[in-house]
Amino acid sequence: MADRLSQYRRKRDFTKTPEPRGGRRKRAAHPLRFVVQKHAARRLHYDFRLEMGGVLKSWAVPKGPSLDPRVKRLAVQVEDHPLDYGDFEGVIPEGEYGGGAVIVWDEGAWVPQDDDPEAALARGMLKFELHGKRLRGGWALVRLRSGDGKNWLLVKEKDEWARPGSDDEVVEENRTSVVSGRDLEEVAQARDRVWYSNRADPAAPVGSERTEPASATVDPATIEGARKAPLPKKILPQLATLVADVPQGDDWLHEIKFDGYRMIGRIGGGKAQLFSRNGHDWTDKFPTVAAALAALPLRQGIVDGEVVHLLPNGVSSFSALKDDLSKGDTARAVYCAFDLLHLDGYSLMDTRLVARKEALRAVLAQAPDAIRYSDHLRGHGDAFHRQACEMKLEGIISKRADAPYRPGRSKSWLKVKCEGREELAIIGWTDPAGGRVGLGSLLLGHYDRAGNLYYSGVVGTGFTQKTLKDLRRRLGPLEREAPPSRAIARAVPRPLGHARAGGRAALHRMDAGWQAAASGVSRPARGQERARGGPRPDPRRAHGAGRCGGECAEGSAARYGRDRRRAPHQCREGALSRGRHHQARSRALLRAGRRAHATRVARAAADAGALPRRLSRAMLLSEAR
Repeated sequence: MADRLSQYRRKRDFTKTPEPRGGRRKRAAHPLRFVVQKHAARRLHYDFRLEMGGVLKSWAVPKGPSLDPRVKRLAVQVEDHPLDYGDFEGVIPEGEYGGGAVIVWDEGAWVPQDDDPEAALARGMLKFELHGKRLRGGWALVRLRSGDGKNWLLVKEKDEWARPGSDDEVVEENRTSVVSGRDLEEVAQARDRVWYSNRADPAAPVGSERTEPASATVDPATIEGARKAPLPKKILPQLATLVADVPQGDDWLHEIKFDGYRMIGRIGGGKAQLFSRNGHDWTDKFPTVAAALAALPLRQGIVDGEVVHLLPNGVSSFSALKDDLSKGDTARAVYCAFDLLHLDGYSLMDTRLVARKEALRAVLAQAPDAIRYSDHLRGHGDAFHRQACEMKLEGIISKRADAPYRPGRSKSWLKVKCEGREELAIIGWTDPAGGRVGLGSLLLGHYDRAGNLYYSGVVGTGFTQKTLKDLRRRLGPLEREAPPSRAIARAVPRPLGHARAGGRAALHRMDAGWQAAASGVSRPARGQERARGGPRPDPRRAHGAGRCGGECAEGSAARYGRDRRRAPHQCREGALSRGRHHQARSRALLRAGRRAHATRVARAAADAGALPRRLSRAMLLSEAR
């Protein structure tokens, strides 16, 4: 008993406060008592308490319980309290620990569904029945895997006492004490029972008793540019434009570019939804993040951010996040929030970015561990980018400090990537699945110094539908039945065993016909990664098989195999001549500002081996971006 209440007693001076020390009151083994106390401290919340092991196990529930089984309320576990504490109804003075009025909102008996409730609590899943005046039927407390183990969800089971769709009606309809019949205002005015504590600092530490998650300390009506507006059902995200150089000056805010899934969080009616950048509902894929967003002290809100998997070194890993999704276990996912678009009935999309981020910081001041505020640096963009690249991050996002939020791609958001790239040969591909077209994934290989080809991994995302169709069209003629070597055949994972291997021009040493520019290519059994840039002709080959006609294609690709020197002279000369023509034309188109057309012509020149490697790379990558 003394150990269970040590933290409770350490926070109080019982020579100055009439709060119970605990340990003097004895209760029968059955029935076990539960109590819910409504507490108007810095922020209104509900203290949910269950008698267990001679103490009251306690959780702070910011929004109170709900009778809707679909609504999951965040419950932050705090220190154990003595049994006597369940009878308290009165006032704690302002400036004291947890200052504010307290009423007994509900009380009664509870029955655990497990033979050993303390063991069930330790496992993180406690199911029980409540027999109170307002809360009845089956309930569950489920511990979240993220954080330090203090964050739980309080959920109503589906039974005759459930009220689907009721959301927070039970707390809105019942505002008075079940003991005295008074509400919080009446108790505060009467001040007929006042408790003091020895804490001079009213701001309790996170996770301690009477600590409420912070709310927005800013009134949205006071933000310049904010306007009253209904909560939108969906908002398409603002996208950044890729540039080569970091913008200069203090007019720019610089943030880390995360490697995860972009998500718009919509909060309303006590629930939260997550929408992908294409507007698809991904709430079920990241339930922990959705529950954390729903627990924010907002009536309504729209938050922009990215769901990531953070490695121990703090760097986000896209492949690890995809592994989590494939396993159906995303409890460790973290939502990095970087913008606030709607707050309690006001649209912030026309306000300045710095004002939106200030409001967001206030809202997330004490958010659950599954939500992080994405901070920024004003000015000093080059140094910020250099540090990001040294940390092996994907890059940075630079945003105009005074810009409004505008869905779609714009020049007020710029992305500057870190050049962590690999040049890999395409050695095969997989068939598409589901609604995908063209091909599924590219199988990539790399050469050692001796010129031997080895399997590297797969790359399956980062392609448009048009690119996938074009790839299949161009790689199809190079298909062959057998892989280029037994070593590669053994290295390709079994799920990719049906992969098709490309032909000679794409497989053999100096004749590898295509390359993929990739960053973080997934190795065997590591999931898939994104293509960085786009596949392009291997700049090492003298001329290509794809754009020569008839005899040239046969001679360079199939008939002559590795020894290109034996290919017909007229084939080499004809290809190079056509390539030089394409090269000159592409440069003229570039000067005229017709970049897309110039890129297509440049591809033809590169296929013929006439366009310089540096220029072909820049132009082809610009098209993919």
